[in-house]
Amino acid sequence: MYTGIVCLVLFDARGTLTEPYWIAVTVLAICMLGIKYIPTIFHRPRQIQTFCEDVLHISTHASVIAVIPYANQLRYACALHSTCYILQHRFLKGGPVLLVHTVTGLWLITAYAYGPRVSELQTFIAAMVCPHALDLLTNVLSHVQRFTELFLMEF
Repeated sequence: MYTGIVCLVLFDARGTLTEPYWIAVTVLAICMLGIKYIPTIFHRPRQIQTFCEDVLHISTHASVIAVIPYANQLRYACALHSTCYILQHRFLKGGPVLLVHTVTGLWLITAYAYGPRVSELQTFIAAMVCPHALDLLTNVLSHVQRFTELFLMEF
């Protein structure tokens, strides 16, 4: 659902590219982690593992996007797609649904009003594939982390 909306936002955005877009993405990630996990950590400490998995997802997406060697428009488009992908796939499952939709809607309206217009087809396709590829990479890292944890507990 969000992928189509993000494509519309990127195709018809009204603003210009601002360099500190990563600051807004970071603040959004911290806010969503806080909304989802602060009550959980106090009431159910066993769910720390899911918190670590969410942090692993966010940091993997952010670190790979940060090292993309292309133009800033591709980084911006990938960051917007990845943010909405993570919000849809990680935070709608266990968090307050209305709050997640509201935050995502405000995020996309702001990106429409202040973000750059991305009109290159190659950038669109790369930005749409990026979150899925990064999620596969994150799943591999998550399985390696679990395997390492089990292996170290054996010894």
